[in-house]
Amino acid sequence: MSLSFRFKHSLDDFNLEVETSITEQGVTAIYGPSAAGKTSLLRLLAGLDRAEQGQIVFNDSTWQSDTLWVPPWKRRLAYVFQQPSLFEHQDVSANLSFASDRASANNTRLSQDQIVEIFDLGHLLARSVTNLSGGQQQRVAMARALCSQPRLLLMDEPLSALDEAAKKQILPYLESLCVESGIPIVYVSHSLREVARLADSIILMDQGRIVSQGLTQDVLNTINTSHHLSGDIENLLNAKLVGHDPEYSLSLLETGFGQISVGTLSQELGSTVRLTLSARDISLTLEHQRATSILNIFTAQVESLEALDQAQMLVRLRAGDSTIIAIITKKSAHNLGLKSGLKVYCQAKTVSIL
Repeated sequence: MSLSFRFKHSLDDFNLEVETSITEQGVTAIYGPSAAGKTSLLRLLAGLDRAEQGQIVFNDSTWQSDTLWVPPWKRRLAYVFQQPSLFEHQDVSANLSFASDRASANNTRLSQDQIVEIFDLGHLLARSVTNLSGGQQQRVAMARALCSQPRLLLMDEPLSALDEAAKKQILPYLESLCVESGIPIVYVSHSLREVARLADSIILMDQGRIVSQGLTQDVLNTINTSHHLSGDIENLLNAKLVGHDPEYSLSLLETGFGQISVGTLSQELGSTVRLTLSARDISLTLEHQRATSILNIFTAQVESLEALDQAQMLVRLRAGDSTIIAIITKKSAHNLGLKSGLKVYCQAKTVSIL
């Protein structure tokens, strides 16, 4: 997939000026605070709004240039809004069939039956959409978008209108969509946890500009350290499920730092898992501790140290191509004699699976 764009656009007192390319497969998240320009950018990509100056090229198709404008319905994309926007006079099946009937037969990736299975809608097909919960309605909206067989799927904070319980229920369906559809997705969100769980790469926006772009783990670690304890720093790691320890009800994950044990997972061996380590829950030692209740201990090298305030120190650690952050007291850093290049042992007290 290749999507390149350049926009200069003014809206009231807000100015959007962006230029970049997306070449990664999977999910690209557009992340940033409110009023960063995320939805404005997505609407320009969809053709719902037209930039004063702009250019969009998707694969081998030019959607906008100085002399060309392709309307939204000819771009072969689908857009999932914050609100489901379903046809309330129809049942679930009719909503899906409306999109399927208008899809290109030459672009079929998943059948309507397969999409119904992904979103677990079989028992809801005959039900009026007005009789569905908010989470169910959004699942139908996502399924309908997929039934149109788009070449590109745009999603504008699709979980923002849902309560926490509904978000928790719908996230696994979103993950299935991302994995099984094979359709490139541009996903707008201001939820760091959503982005960490779903996105393969991130475009970070602020005040109408792109301030960073790259793989999810790299960009999120940059975001964390730049916020300097405005909240807890969470390290994001990609891991591979490599085995189980049934005697102790544990699963074994391989990371760039080594093997990590967590509670038993239901995924198949070989599956990719995303996990987080709180920077405050990582302790450092100079020797491998064996008489300890902490299971997850791995070696790393101190890359840099930075004072956060009068009492705390941020320690950046590297093992291979992976980097994580630990937060310890300045006194502990002094007592350990921490310096760049020093080998240490990291003890992770808690590990959270996304």
